[in-house]
Amino acid sequence: VVKTVLSPQNVPVFAGRRFLAVAAGEDFSLAIDDQGTLWSWGCAHHGRLGLGDDRRHRPSPTPVSPPANAILFAPKVAAGRRHALAVSTEGQVYSWGCGADGALGTGDWEACVTPVLVVLDPATSVVCVAAGASHSLVLTRGGQVLSCGDNSRGQLGRRIDADLHGTAGEA
Repeated sequence: VVKTVLSPQNVPVFAGRRFLAVAAGEDFSLAIDDQGTLWSWGCAHHGRLGLGDDRRHRPSPTPVSPPANAILFAPKVAAGRRHALAVSTEGQVYSWGCGADGALGTGDWEACVTPVLVVLDPATSVVCVAAGASHSLVLTRGGQVLSCGDNSRGQLGRRIDADLHGTAGEA
């Protein structure tokens, strides 16, 4: 395995494919192709690859199976230090990886090794996601910014002493 590459080079497994979005976490990578397939590779700890396990690292890009209720992933993906987010073509948010500090927005601090739906108001349609080290942001079609996760430095746009319980809420 090549340890370091000093200039940008093609990812060989992607030859002939067209990509619409990429994201890089601390030690893992994500990409969404023009067919709506989400690919992940790198470190698998805490389930950050979304491939169903947290032990086997993947040096080669591997397709992530969308949850049964998500048809395809839209070209919107984000990677934090140990978690990731993606938007479905239906405007729903899915998260996976390390749940520490509530970064997944699932209402608890549990890790998820496959993409899980972030429950929002049914009328909410999401257009974009972003991930910090241990927090997440969601932009809705209506222009609202939702935030969840670690707020130790005020990065959620809320009072630092607020008790947030790991659910996505308006900033």
